[in-house]
Amino acid sequence: MAILADISLNPSFSEKHCSLLAGLSAEIYREAGALEQIVPGERTRQKIAELISVMNSYYSNLISGGKTLPYEVKTALAEDFSKASREPNHQTSVLAHIETERLMREKIEGSDAHFSVHSPDFIQWLHAEFFTHLPDSEPVTHPNSGAFRNSGVTLGRYERPLPREIPTILAEFDRYFSDQNWLSTDRLSVAAAAHHRLAWVHPFIDGNGRVIRLHSHACLIQAKVDGGGLWSLSRGLARHRQSYYDSLAGADILESFEDRNRLSGSGLGEFSHFFLVTVLDQIRSMKELLQLKSITLRMEKYIHYELAPKKHGEALARLLRAIYIDGEIARGDVKLITGLRDTAAREVINLAFKHRLIQSPTPKGLLALRFPPEVLDAYFPRLYLDLPA
Repeated sequence: MAILADISLNPSFSEKHCSLLAGLSAEIYREAGALEQIVPGERTRQKIAELISVMNSYYSNLISGGKTLPYEVKTALAEDFSKASREPNHQTSVLAHIETERLMREKIEGSDAHFSVHSPDFIQWLHAEFFTHLPDSEPVTHPNSGAFRNSGVTLGRYERPLPREIPTILAEFDRYFSDQNWLSTDRLSVAAAAHHRLAWVHPFIDGNGRVIRLHSHACLIQAKVDGGGLWSLSRGLARHRQSYYDSLAGADILESFEDRNRLSGSGLGEFSHFFLVTVLDQIRSMKELLQLKSITLRMEKYIHYELAPKKHGEALARLLRAIYIDGEIARGDVKLITGLRDTAAREVINLAFKHRLIQSPTPKGLLALRFPPEVLDAYFPRLYLDLPA
């Protein structure tokens, strides 16, 4: 028989876990700041962040059991949304996630310091946005997007809060986790604890996992450790999916405390430790991947081995490196960058356009990098791993 958990959502960490989590948080802040500075060109950062957003949705989909095929990811990357919207498969949920994440970031960055990502309204908004952006062809079990569940649910050994209790419980969740008095080093521990507590409540009939991961992403954006969108939490959780599930389950365990049940403090500490270690690992992985020397070397190898142009290969590599650093460059600067005369410089620009390596808003506009699907494995190896669904 299921055990009803009449509990508070407020986390309680041991002194040991408080110390571990504070140390991890301090390191995350340092590494996230360094990651954001590692790509100097603002436009380049934006393009990479768009790529990471697709990757984030891909891995969140995998965690929820959605096997997104490589060609589907390529279609999303190519922004062929009209085709994607007709596909009755997991690609549509990838695209819904991307759009929800984009709107979420705009909402957070456009709000004041008192905006709470933990409020019931915001959590319902995330759910509504995700399901609103699914096409009619996508099968869903919960048509009332944004509405809390209206039936009971048991997960594992435990019955979760009754439908009538959810608004009250999430109001308490908001009051505790959005406390403005949290120190910066505590905010990441709070984000980790909130991930588990929201999963425990299981507020919706469908889509809980995706909404909870979006909510954690919102917490990390608000804490200013998302590196400008240059890393993905879901990638780390997906790569360690069994540990993710196990540590969540460990924090579900009930303990007796002063004649009542409470969720395991040690279990929550272990989950929060796993969560922050995963965050730090993903930030460091992207920091290593985006090092200027490393990525320009991979660009050179792609040009030499994959494109193998008859001429201007070295000049093309110099051009791409310059754009990566500056974000955007004027066409007139290509001569200086490549050391070529007018006609040859234009040939290099045309070569880059031919292979879809650069883009420009107008025929005479600034040049920026482009990351078409065919360059991803070469430029950013192992971003997309074919994990078991």
